[in-house]
Amino acid sequence: MPAHYITYPGQDTQIFVPQSERGPRAKEFVLDGPFLSSFGQLLVPRQLWQAMARYAAWIEPAVLAEWIELMRSYEGESVRSYDEHFALLRWLDPQHDTRLVRQLAEAIRTRKQPLYCVWSGDRLRGDFAVDHCMPFAAWPCNDLWNLLPARPSLNRKKADKLPSAQTLSISRDRVLDWWAKAYIDSGPYEERFLDEAASALPGTLIPTTTPTPQDVFDGLMLQRATLRRDQQLAEWSLC
Repeated sequence: MPAHYITYPGQDTQIFVPQSERGPRAKEFVLDGPFLSSFGQLLVPRQLWQAMARYAAWIEPAVLAEWIELMRSYEGESVRSYDEHFALLRWLDPQHDTRLVRQLAEAIRTRKQPLYCVWSGDRLRGDFAVDHCMPFAAWPCNDLWNLLPARPSLNRKKADKLPSAQTLSISRDRVLDWWAKAYIDSGPYEERFLDEAASALPGTLIPTTTPTPQDVFDGLMLQRATLRRDQQLAEWSLC
């Protein structure tokens, strides 16, 4: 296992400690949490985990840069440019990745249920935008919990800014209502919604319990504070 050979500089101390088990053998399986857990665990030192979580915005570009230089070194004389390699590694267009959420929002209106802008509370009767609550430019995340219906004009004003704590707190009930209508109360997306939240948001991954929508919102508030602290993002407020 490669993790066995990763040590601290100048030391023989192993950083990552695997506690592996023999995984189940089956012709068919579902790639979910219990299945992955059946292969064992990988223990990560607390201080390293905290550092990676806090500085993820800078770690990812550094890793990508090193990977690009490694790939270029393998090409020999026919070397593609740095930008060409970077284009091959970039995230999918966020507009493309919001299509599912847009379809779910349209399904709500098809059921004759009102669809509201999570920020203003206005009913969305015509065109609407799918807003990345945590701005995609700062944290490329297309998880369901991060995609919210909004008035196009407010989405443009918010742009790549972080919603202020007060704005997010005021919008809490509307966010929870959207999550309930789109993911929890109808359709097969509840498990995906909760799994994505547990994987990405602080305070929601508790092995013995399933996070509630309220837990997810609390994790969203914590993540907002983390991005504000670590990246010093400009804030957007309705007030």
